[in-house]
Amino acid sequence: MRWWFRVLKLVCFYLAILNVVDGTITYIGLKLNIIDEGNIVMSLLDEYNSAYFLLLKFSLSAFLVWILCYTNINPSNILGFFSLVGATLYTIVMFMHLYWIFISFLI
Repeated sequence: MRWWFRVLKLVCFYLAILNVVDGTITYIGLKLNIIDEGNIVMSLLDEYNSAYFLLLKFSLSAFLVWILCYTNINPSNILGFFSLVGATLYTIVMFMHLYWIFISFLI
């Protein structure tokens, strides 16, 4: 079971990193008017103040890392499953953002 805990921790760290990278890429895309934010909450936050958009994205990642480092989470199969699904979907979303930004520079 120890190996499963390590895998789960790595997946969660990966999610935290993806969230920071995605937030940065999304921020750049929004400022260059290349993409629109699909998440209503994040879109409202960006319209109100772009700094709050980035602050929330970075804070969520920092909170996830804090949980992983300073709490004793008990890994379960369901948590692992949803972490892997989340990491997969988030990776796809991030590649979509990168693709849209890349295509916009070609046009």
